[in-house]
Amino acid sequence: VLSYQTPDEGWSCTFEVHRYLVLCTHRHQAALERYREHVLDFCDNVSQSPMVETLARTVEVLPDEGLVYVGAGALGGGVSLLGRWWENGAGGMIEDFVDGMNLDGRYSHLSDDDSQSEQVNDDAIPYV
Repeated sequence: VLSYQTPDEGWSCTFEVHRYLVLCTHRHQAALERYREHVLDFCDNVSQSPMVETLARTVEVLPDEGLVYVGAGALGGGVSLLGRWWENGAGGMIEDFVDGMNLDGRYSHLSDDDSQSEQVNDDAIPYV
């Protein structure tokens, strides 16, 4: 077993090796560091997506409404979604998927830097 710890995150990475295996851990570490920001942005976008909000809302009402009513609502929504995809084709399906998963970041909240810059602009003295 070969293991090392990443310098920035402190993650412990472990590889199972044998005597005939040639492994370049630097290459794997460079790929992780290269795509880290993309993966973090993807996770942030998905966590703020309408799909996650709908799923959380459904889980909250499940004890009150019961599984039958929630399942009936999901079935009705699924049938209408399939009808929409039938009318709009693959383009509509892809658009709905991107929108529902927030892959374009449209529903992402402002980052700390953006909210601070807007706060500074809001505090400016208006012209009279």
